[in-house]
Amino acid sequence: MNCKKIHTIDLIPYLRGEMPENESRKIQQHLDECPAGRSFLSYTNEVLSGIQAEKALEDDPFLPTRVIGHLQESSIAATYQPLRARLIPTLVLGLFILAGLIGGFGIGRVLTENQAHNKITTDMSSLMISDLHEEPMETFFLGN
Repeated sequence: MNCKKIHTIDLIPYLRGEMPENESRKIQQHLDECPAGRSFLSYTNEVLSGIQAEKALEDDPFLPTRVIGHLQESSIAATYQPLRARLIPTLVLGLFILAGLIGGFGIGRVLTENQAHNKITTDMSSLMISDLHEEPMETFFLGN
């Protein structure tokens, strides 16, 4: 008998006793002659017995009661926190936001002053280089 066929098709029905008698004898004969088949049979038997053991676990009838009790305890603890425990994180967050706003306005003011100073310097240097804005072009070219 083919070892691969036994491993993939026939082994589980053989273990459950769902095979016809003549097929069951052929598989038993093959397993008597094949050490790899016997090893795979014992492994499969262990896996199936583990599955059966997991199925046999009993339900805990008090689990829903314990879960509801735990949820009620945590909701009671959450509603009765002292004012200080609720107020401190809010104040700290508010201080961080206030510090960020003040810092942002300060940085904006410094950058605006620097840009205005740079613009004035640029305007003054361009005035010193070119005085064409003070007289019309015609007088510059005609020399009057």
